[in-house]
Amino acid sequence: MGKLCIITECVSEFSTLLLSCCPSAVIVNPTDIGAWDLDCFDSFALLNGASGHHVLLPDIRNAVEKQIRKGKPFFSEFCSLIGNLRSYEDVSTRYERPVLIHTSDITGNLRRGVIFDEQSNHRLKYFNASGTPILQYVKNPGGFYTIDDSQTVALQPEDYALFFAQPNLLVCSFQMSNFASAKFAPRQVWCELIAGIVRFLGITCDPDIVYPYFKHVYKLRDSDEDLSIVTDMALKWYENNDMFLIRGGLPYAVKEGLGADVHPDGSHVILTEPRPDCAGELSLAYYLNWLLTDDSKMLAYANGLMRMPHDCVIADEGPHTGMMRWSHSSWWVSYQDDTARGLLLPGLFRALIAGDMSELPIVKSALDYLLSTTGSDGLRVGRTDFMNENTDGYSFMSTRWDDTLRKWTYCGGEVKSKEDLCSMPSGCLSSHYNAYYLASLLLYYHLTGDRIYYEAGVKGLNSLMTAYPNGAREHSQTQDICRMILPLAILWKVTDDPEKKQWLYRITEDLEKYKHPNGGYVEWDTDYISICAGVRDGESSVLAENGDPVGDMLYSLGWLSFALCTAYYFTKDMKFKKLRDDFNCFIAEIQVISADPLLNGIWTRSIDLDTREVYGVPNDVGWAPWSVETGWGTAQTICGLLLAQLED
Repeated sequence: MGKLCIITECVSEFSTLLLSCCPSAVIVNPTDIGAWDLDCFDSFALLNGASGHHVLLPDIRNAVEKQIRKGKPFFSEFCSLIGNLRSYEDVSTRYERPVLIHTSDITGNLRRGVIFDEQSNHRLKYFNASGTPILQYVKNPGGFYTIDDSQTVALQPEDYALFFAQPNLLVCSFQMSNFASAKFAPRQVWCELIAGIVRFLGITCDPDIVYPYFKHVYKLRDSDEDLSIVTDMALKWYENNDMFLIRGGLPYAVKEGLGADVHPDGSHVILTEPRPDCAGELSLAYYLNWLLTDDSKMLAYANGLMRMPHDCVIADEGPHTGMMRWSHSSWWVSYQDDTARGLLLPGLFRALIAGDMSELPIVKSALDYLLSTTGSDGLRVGRTDFMNENTDGYSFMSTRWDDTLRKWTYCGGEVKSKEDLCSMPSGCLSSHYNAYYLASLLLYYHLTGDRIYYEAGVKGLNSLMTAYPNGAREHSQTQDICRMILPLAILWKVTDDPEKKQWLYRITEDLEKYKHPNGGYVEWDTDYISICAGVRDGESSVLAENGDPVGDMLYSLGWLSFALCTAYYFTKDMKFKKLRDDFNCFIAEIQVISADPLLNGIWTRSIDLDTREVYGVPNDVGWAPWSVETGWGTAQTICGLLLAQLED
């Protein structure tokens, strides 16, 4: 083993790894390089990724390039000017990924076509790159672990991610130093590659030596913990990370959560805009926790958070009375799904479980508004935007089948009045947009006996079940099923029709087809007809192709615990209790555990169910694998776990 010189401004995970593999290695700050006799070193690692400073001053550059010319192994990370290479452009890698296009001694057992996810990194574009590429950036590559055919990737030197500029000069164009904190994935392929880079420097290294660095950043619980511990940790996450907007000494709203970006230093973007749906969903979680613990603080938090959904409902008389505004930035927009999650169901479940009827008047007002814009098929278009506060006129977004693409797509149309919207079929055969709205109609009927809401709910569910399983899926068939269990469980309770009662069992049995051996359910999309299937420049599924071992907590699995609890609550069928308990064990196992408070206690959007790590196709413009929504996804999951504890 030779003597290694690590040139860096900052200690990083990679520099620490190098020191652990080569105890004789020396860290040299670039500003002190003149004080060292570099000729006494056998290999060099120039690490700029941790500091982000990618320009070498002339004295430093002269010193290191002298060693390169002597033929010594030299690894250069995130350095804009090195050897003959020149880069004047630093770009984000949010929508591109390195792909292995050439194997060598450093790639070990890795195969061509392997995809490496380095999250929202930054890279240098060397306009005169040459030599032998190992990794090359590809824009939103198709595939889960590998691209379909690496031979089809045309060489683009300015997109090289890792390459031999010359036999002894290995160049990394992106920031790799804190690979574990930056949550590079899949972990095992990065371990193989990083170990190979270390070996290139003449130092013994095995992938197993690299892996603990990832585990130090986060792990999944991987144990069937008591649900009270799981929910307590999840609820504490909000306060520990300053997620609340406080009014009058109590939470009034909650920030949206963690965005798609994970930066090279491991930091996450926090989405700060409050949304009424997130506040209402979290309100229900605190309310259920109050019922479970009798802690008055929980009730105060629950009531405090319901203020935002209430304040977003239009109370003044006019064409839009009862409409819940979607958000601050979309003040004129109505999504019935968001209204159901943020206002209707939190109020209705208070009444169902605790007999608290105080929310029913505002629930009725919101339901009546939604009914006034519901189509002749019993379904509502996905979204309406009113044209003016005092005018009965709406632009809208809905779904339609595209014969050319052979899949569902979004559509819109000319401005319509309420009467127009009611007299035409919505075409929105989507559980994503309509299932929880229909659940709210049926639950309101169950609580009040007002048959108008029963008939409206049944009409809509008839349309969805007639189209099932080929309705307007948003992300996947798995999502469709997970979103349909709740309304069908309520329908089971309120209908006397044996055929309609059987729908709940039919759809639950279908879900079992997608159960993963390690727990949970994989994403599946027969014939890839979902709106988001294969999308690379918009909202995208985390699934590349059927069979990928990926679970989606944001759009599919996050709804399931609460839905299965409700199914057991109404049917008292032990089948649903077992499904509930098995799934809740899985949920406990995939909760993130970390020394970082921002990660500790969360559930991320996507999980690789084979390797039990955070991973999935990251092409979605808004919600990538590490995204966390404070309401849908997280609060919904907490509600399910709490409801199970109350039922027991």
